[in-house]
Amino acid sequence: HSISASIYANSTTESNLLSFSQAAVADNCVYRVHAFGTILNNTGGTVTYTLRFKVGATTVLATAAVARSTGTQRRRWRTVFDVVMAGGRASQVVSAQHLETEATATSWAATQANLSICFTGYNTATEDMATAKTIAYTVQMGTANANAEMVCNGFCVEEIVA
Repeated sequence: HSISASIYANSTTESNLLSFSQAAVADNCVYRVHAFGTILNNTGGTVTYTLRFKVGATTVLATAAVARSTGTQRRRWRTVFDVVMAGGRASQVVSAQHLETEATATSWAATQANLSICFTGYNTATEDMATAKTIAYTVQMGTANANAEMVCNGFCVEEIVA
């Protein structure tokens, strides 16, 4: 799976950064989702962003509404989710890590000096993956403003079969 840029801006409605339908899966496999993009708050004030990861109808992971300070530069972000079929297709273990940097250049900045936000999460779900389910990564802002946005520049999905 891959996409063109998905842009979320000027809204307080939860919206997909990425979404795809995953057809019936094998027992004891892992789906690893890699996503990356930019985040901008150039509103002149603080804006909160809430991120959620969903498997089927279940919101497996959700951040608090985290405030991003205003600035003219886009922050870079990267998120990796592992969806593990644990003991069959109806039981999932999900882990994730989301990183954002203050670095604005396209170079590979040292995260220890530029890391602004890091989320690490773990949870379980009990979706029946014997049938197709939608996997989604969403964002919801606390303020609607044309100068606040989150962009998913692309994503890929790996299937790792045990």
